[in-house]
Amino acid sequence: MPLSKNFETSQQTGYQKLVDEESVEYDKTEYSSQLSSRHGLLSYRVGFWVLSVLYILTAALWFTVLPSDSSPNIATYGIIDIPFDDVVFMPDPAFETAADSMSEDDPWSRLEPAGRGFIEVPVEVALPDGGTAIEKQYYCISMFHQLHCIASLKAAFGSLMNISHDSDGHLVHLDHCFDYLRQAVMCAGDMTLEPAVEYPEIGRKGVAGWGVEHKCRNFQAMKDFAEEHTYINSTGIL
Repeated sequence: MPLSKNFETSQQTGYQKLVDEESVEYDKTEYSSQLSSRHGLLSYRVGFWVLSVLYILTAALWFTVLPSDSSPNIATYGIIDIPFDDVVFMPDPAFETAADSMSEDDPWSRLEPAGRGFIEVPVEVALPDGGTAIEKQYYCISMFHQLHCIASLKAAFGSLMNISHDSDGHLVHLDHCFDYLRQAVMCAGDMTLEPAVEYPEIGRKGVAGWGVEHKCRNFQAMKDFAEEHTYINSTGIL
């Protein structure tokens, strides 16, 4: 699937490159010492209090790489025409199984393409002598970053409820993931109307969201695009 030719450069684009997660080493010593003194299962409330103190560390890990003012940025909208599908949301037990880590054959891991959504994009840039040149720039497709964050949240809660330590470093990830997914959901702005039904056990109407058709971009087309243009040899979702 070729890249669209109509890439544009813009000095106003505020796109932040993502740090390749393989290069980030999590500092887990402080958190492990706090958690090792606890016995049994941790409640969600305790987990959230612990996570709140990790905000500064998480921000430092994820938002350290900013494009310089002199480097061109592409207008990422519309670089490839992804088709839309009509998709009915239904529960999938394979994605609801509790786990605190995810192997490569886990269904969550299989959502990520080879290269984990990191791609290289050829961009025409202006040279000081007035000429132009093609420069490779590196990005991560937002959807795959979002999927990674959801998987990290799931794995971290598995760690909170089932083990007494965070051996894979998922917990330090959560503050970043909560905020990133908040903004991603607001950006996508899915206006599909989901019917509210009466739940006698709670005495009011509620919504589960299953059985409702949504207009969705074709996931396989996005995954194929990411794999065709990846620049790293990496797999998995965490």
